[in-house]
This record gives sequence, C-alpha cells and structure tokens, in this order.
Amino acid sequence: MSAVGAEREIWQERAGVFYPLVVAAQAQSGLPLAGRLVPTGDDLKTSLPWMPVVGLGLGVLWSFVAASCVEVGLSALVSAAIVVVAVVACGGLCFERALANKAEEALGRWRRAMGQAVEGEDALLSTVAVVSLAIVMRTAALASIASADLTAALIAAAVLSRWVISLAPLIASLKNSEQDFGALLRYVLIAGGVAIVMALCQGISGLVLMVLAGAAMFVVSRKSTSVSKNMSVVLSLALVVEVLVVLGQ
Repeated sequence: MSAVGAEREIWQERAGVFYPLVVAAQAQSGLPLAGRLVPTGDDLKTSLPWMPVVGLGLGVLWSFVAASCVEVGLSALVSAAIVVVAVVACGGLCFERALANKAEEALGRWRRAMGQAVEGEDALLSTVAVVSLAIVMRTAALASIASADLTAALIAAAVLSRWVISLAPLIASLKNSEQDFGALLRYVLIAGGVAIVMALCQGISGLVLMVLAGAAMFVVSRKSTSVSKNMSVVLSLALVVEVLVVLGQ
C-alpha cells in the first residue's frame, strides 16, 4: 500500500463516521489540518454535505477575530482588513482562485475570438486583478456594517456560502435520477440547520437570501452532470453569496 493510501486509512480509523467532516475541513482550509491526507474523489463527494458545518466553525473563528479587533478599538476598515486576512489564511484563496480561473477562461475565449494569442503574462495579470478585486470586495463589505453586526454577518456568510457548495452534487444526482433517499434526508436536515442559522443571524432576509442562493445554484448546476467540471463556477458563486450576505446584514 502506498504512503498516501496508508495515511487515508489512518484518518478513516481516527475519525470514524466523521471522516467526511475531516475531508471537508481539509478541502476548505489552506492549512494542513489533516497532515498529509490526500482524499479521493469519492471522499470529496461524500464530504460536500458537511461543508455548512465547516462554514459554521469558520464563521465562529472569524467572529472571534472581529470581536478582538473591536475590543482593542481598531477602526472599521482596519478590523475588516484583519478579518479578511484571517478569511484568506483559513480558506487558502479557494473561492478567489476559482473566480480567477473563470475570468482567465473568459479572457482566453475573448482573445481567441479577436484572433489574438493568449499570453501567459496576460493570464497572470488577470488572476492577480481578480483575486485583488475579490479581497477588496470582502474588505469593503465588512467595513460597511456596524461592529455589533459583524458576528452575525460572518457566521451567516460562512455557513450559506458552504451550503451552496454542498448543493452541487444533490442537483446533479437529481438530474441523473439517482434515488439515494438517505443522502436526500441528510440534505433536508442540513438545509433545516442552515435555515435556523440564517434566521437567527439575519431574520427573514437571511431566509430569503438562502432561497435565492439555492435557486442560483440550481440554475448553475442543472446543465452539468459533473460536479468536478463545474466546481470553479460553484466556488465562484459561493464567493458572490458570501459577499452578498455580508452586504445584506
């Protein structure tokens, strides 16, 4: 057995039924939370329903950072910038890189349509520009809300954006007529939990955002039967949802 396979078996034994949660946390973090664990494609698929739980943990962590900034009397802009650093450190620019990939693809199609060659330098510049814009958007959104609302906004944004990611395989399975009622029940229970979090954090507006985010994911995913091929779009949508939830606070 390879070292990668042995490491996977070790984590499966350690985590037991919570192994998909470990995989979800590893996938949503730029930190080596699970050491040298390299999950398989099936591992990643089964971990997706756990994404909102990971989002809840991230939201609580970001809220602690925000509360610490407010406690020491930092300005709204400085506090927002520090929280965004924590967001980036925890997420490893996962959402931003996905959005940059889609922008790079769009730039390549446009240049080819214009009869121009796609230069590596142009692709790099577009990636840097998109990632920088996403970071500025996050910072501006957080700086625009009152410090008292930061905790609710960060938790709601983290949970809802990760719930959007978890919907992708469900929509694909419904299109393929795969009748996995156990998985469907898990999604229903998770959606109920997300609805409770959104209602507690943002009231009716949070529930409305949840419905709109779910509808947007359905539109994005209904034409694709492959979650992996569509993942850049899914993660880009998750970033948009995260920013909109903060702005809607």
